[in-house]
Amino acid sequence: MKLKKILWVVVVSALTLFSMNAQARNGIYVTAEGGVAKLTNLPTDLSADVSPIRQKDTASFPSGMRVSVGYNHDLCRYRWLGLGVNVGLARYGQETYYYANNPNTQIRVKTVEFLGVVTMHLKRNVDLFGQAGGVRETVVTSGYGAIDNHTDSRPKAVIGAAYNFNPHVAAIISYAHIFGLAKNFNYIIQPENPSANIGLVGVKLSC
Repeated sequence: MKLKKILWVVVVSALTLFSMNAQARNGIYVTAEGGVAKLTNLPTDLSADVSPIRQKDTASFPSGMRVSVGYNHDLCRYRWLGLGVNVGLARYGQETYYYANNPNTQIRVKTVEFLGVVTMHLKRNVDLFGQAGGVRETVVTSGYGAIDNHTDSRPKAVIGAAYNFNPHVAAIISYAHIFGLAKNFNYIIQPENPSANIGLVGVKLSC
């Protein structure tokens, strides 16, 4: 009988937790995300050391990973709208180039991201958000022909949605684009900062 009462308390508590106002509240939050990232503005047909190269995306899932910390503040008079900031670290993509008679070369990017955030609370537990700002994008090459890392500043834009299970835990999904240089790489051993298309899913934990 005592066990039944304990189980009943647990069930009622869980239902109460998930039926309460689930909208994420003001304050600090952290995110962890993973998914698919594809680098673009990369060469598709090159010659290096007079050896033909073909390009292939060999990244295993997840090819995009990101962690971040942020702050949201709902405007006092407009509770459906929140403004905030987000700072993150990420790794996106891995493109592999295969030489005819040489080892392969890999290219990926690492970023440090500084984004402003606008959040719209559509329902008690559904949010839409947009992010925009700048990233420090570092091109990392490894394998044959690898060179020193090259870092540049690039703009980034994000759209996404969150489902809040309670005020502290939410599932998030997003699409992002990093705007790389318009021209393609000239040579694999002279990389410039690429664009990236990124789809991620993850979790958001609020304080």
